[in-house]
Amino acid sequence: MLKSVLSIAVAITALASFDASEGRAETVLDAQLKAILAVLPGVYAGERPIAAPPKGEMVTIFHAFTPITAPQFGEVVVYYELRRGTADAPASQRKIFSFDLDPARTVNSMKAFVLGPDQAPGNLAEAPGLLASLAPDALMTFPAQCDLIWSASGTAFKAEVRPEDCGYTSVTFKKTIRPAMTYLVDGDDFQWAETLNTGDMQVIFTTGGLLPAVRQ
Repeated sequence: MLKSVLSIAVAITALASFDASEGRAETVLDAQLKAILAVLPGVYAGERPIAAPPKGEMVTIFHAFTPITAPQFGEVVVYYELRRGTADAPASQRKIFSFDLDPARTVNSMKAFVLGPDQAPGNLAEAPGLLASLAPDALMTFPAQCDLIWSASGTAFKAEVRPEDCGYTSVTFKKTIRPAMTYLVDGDDFQWAETLNTGDMQVIFTTGGLLPAVRQ
C-alpha cells in the first residue's frame, strides 16, 4: 500500500511540476487527470474463464499500474503489467502509457508503448537503470487515433479505444487489426475488456466483455 501511495504522489507531483513549468493555471482536464492518477495506480486481481478445456476452469489475472519516471516517454508516465495465475508469474503483457499534457488538448488520453518478451525483461518499475536505457522508437506503438481516451462518469474513470477509430497493421497477425479496449476504475474496483478484430471486424480474440478485478 505504501508503494502505491508513493507512486501516486510521484505522478501527481510530475503533473503539478509540468503545470508550473508551463506557467499556467490548472484546467478542468488537469484536475480530471490528477483524479485519474490518484485512483489508477495499484495492483488489481480478478478471475476470468480459461478459453481452453477443461470448461469452467478459472485463472486469476493481475493488473499492475505503476507511475514511473521516464522522461523519454513524457512527463506523466505509467507502467502496466498483466500477469496470469499468480502475482509473481512472468508478465504476459507489459506496456508504458504516456499521458498527453498538451494545454490545447480537448480530452485526456494516453499513448501505449508495448514491450516485447525479449525487451528489457523484468519489472521495469523496479529497474530504473534499465528503464532509463529504453528508447521509445524501439518499442511497438500505434497511430494517434489508437490512443486510449479517458472519460468520467460519477466516481468512475474509463479509458477506451474503439475499433471504429483505431486500425493498424499487425506484425504478429500480418493483417489490419481494429482493437476495442477498455479500462474502468472506480475506487477499489477495476474492470477491463479487450477484443481484437480484423479489418472486416472478424473477432480474433476477446475477453467476452468487461471482467471485474479488485484492488489488492
